[in-house]
Amino acid sequence: MSGSLEQAVWVDDSNVIYRRGLTTCLSAAGFKVAGESSDLQPGPDLSGVAVLLFDVDTVGLPRATALADRSGVRLVGLVREPREDRLFDSLTAGLSGILVRRDLTPSRLVTSLRAVTEGNGSIPPELLSQMLAGLARGAPRGALGGQLANREVDVLQLLAQGESTRDIASLLSYSERTVKNIVHDVLVKLNCRTRAHAVAVVTRKGLI
Repeated sequence: MSGSLEQAVWVDDSNVIYRRGLTTCLSAAGFKVAGESSDLQPGPDLSGVAVLLFDVDTVGLPRATALADRSGVRLVGLVREPREDRLFDSLTAGLSGILVRRDLTPSRLVTSLRAVTEGNGSIPPELLSQMLAGLARGAPRGALGGQLANREVDVLQLLAQGESTRDIASLLSYSERTVKNIVHDVLVKLNCRTRAHAVAVVTRKGLI
């Protein structure tokens, strides 16, 4: 698979050895590495870049999301400790993917980046389950229920279980296009950027 603008990735990490490892894995998988930096220095040129892969702990969410707002780039964050509050903050900030540094393998890195460049979110199921469990423990009941149709809630429940678009279509006897349209409508209604963000919001509201 050859690199393309649709698969161009900018890699930011303060550890040059770790950063070079990331770029080597991505290049070998066919991604175009548009550039690399440490703590966003020098300032990345994100024109034509699909994904910014960055260290959440050193760069911080506000700086990364400001870049995303200006350029339209998708964000994939590396975290050291997958705390529930950090995961939720990352999703509500609009990150399309989250990876844990200590658990990262070449396969996980490539799978995650491919999912994000194809327009999907990517968060390890174990992290999503951890975050949702934490939200559910103190989830207030909200008023979002009246905004969501039954089939939208059904789709969100399956997304929370880690099901793919194809699996959801099969389980609910919908076409994949219908599932994608439902997800799009939910994201618009809830003002969410990613599927995982939407799942987190409705879980916090006690709807699933």
